[in-house]
Amino acid sequence: VLMRIDLLPAIRDPILLVIIDALDEGRIEMYGGAMPAPGGPAGALQVVIALGAGPAVENEGAAILVGGQVGVRVADGAITWARLFDSDGVAIIDMDVAPSGAVMSISDPEGVIGGTVTLNPSSVAVA
Repeated sequence: VLMRIDLLPAIRDPILLVIIDALDEGRIEMYGGAMPAPGGPAGALQVVIALGAGPAVENEGAAILVGGQVGVRVADGAITWARLFDSDGVAIIDMDVAPSGAVMSISDPEGVIGGTVTLNPSSVAVA
């Protein structure tokens, strides 16, 4: 049975701030294939994008990845999901990836070794 909860701002906003702080100087690893269970074995790495300082901001109940960061592909194929890491290298979020209609938006999910991938502005909502 799927149950729904909606977090009110008093608890939602502090959770968002934890996510935003964790992404500071973190990285995104992008993969092809099916997304595993949370934290499960990742499969073939396609690209790594360093987030740098201040990659996300809070806006109306969501952590907004500002975008613009670029990574270079280390493998051929389609990117279908991503894992976000904090600055200590701890995995914190898995999410789907596509040019649109997914949690994380990138410039082009298809590509070859040496090609680039640009992170578009993306919203991570906590409901």
